[in-house]
Amino acid sequence: GGDDGNNHKKLSKAAISCALLSELNPDVLGFHYTVPSLEGLDYSALLEKIKQGPPSDGSSSSATTTTTTLPQKILVIAADQPSTVTLPLSYECHNRSIPLLVVRSYGLLGYARIQTATPYHCITEAKKIQPYPGLETVSVATV
Repeated sequence: GGDDGNNHKKLSKAAISCALLSELNPDVLGFHYTVPSLEGLDYSALLEKIKQGPPSDGSSSSATTTTTTLPQKILVIAADQPSTVTLPLSYECHNRSIPLLVVRSYGLLGYARIQTATPYHCITEAKKIQPYPGLETVSVATV
């Protein structure tokens, strides 16, 4: 139909992103909150509201069956936000052990930064002294 494109214009970017991410794994319940502005927002109250579960005003995207007995995992994604938003958000997420993904794009370039608290992520031996001892022998022999 001719109405397919107009439906996406009415939805926020958060709603569209949540719906697309939920399609990747139908077993995952996803929801979003849309706020008028992130500048000066009380992030502590927002994160507590997110921990309570999906909003009841119909602005959530969710699977067909919801089970409230499963433990809730939260991931906060901040895309193309200034440091006046990401710094206080980062502080509040870290205090609550909520992982934060900060994404910024500059045309074809960009970066993604992940912030986690200690039960989520631990890097051990990121750079080994000699990870593959035979590699140096092979490379010298081929020269």
